[in-house]
Amino acid sequence: MACENKHALDAGLPMPYPLVPIYDLILFCDMAPEADWVYYQAMFIAAACKNVGIEFVILKEGDGYGKDLYKDYMDGFGFRHVKSIPFWSLKRSG
Repeated sequence: MACENKHALDAGLPMPYPLVPIYDLILFCDMAPEADWVYYQAMFIAAACKNVGIEFVILKEGDGYGKDLYKDYMDGFGFRHVKSIPFWSLKRSG
């Protein structure tokens, strides 16, 4: 919906989903044991984002965090800070 809003705005048309913001970034946290359909959906969203200039990022093991995100979440939830998803920001400044 954010991509459709951005496309409409770029074309000078009213946004079809006025209550949905146009995001600066869409983030997919790949926790590894996902079903195939999840990755197909992520690639669909990545393509939609690319078409309208919205940044799409995939976080996964080996991306600089140096740990398995799924293991980090499962081992640490309720005991210490873990990466939290969903994440969104309306502006780059947060």
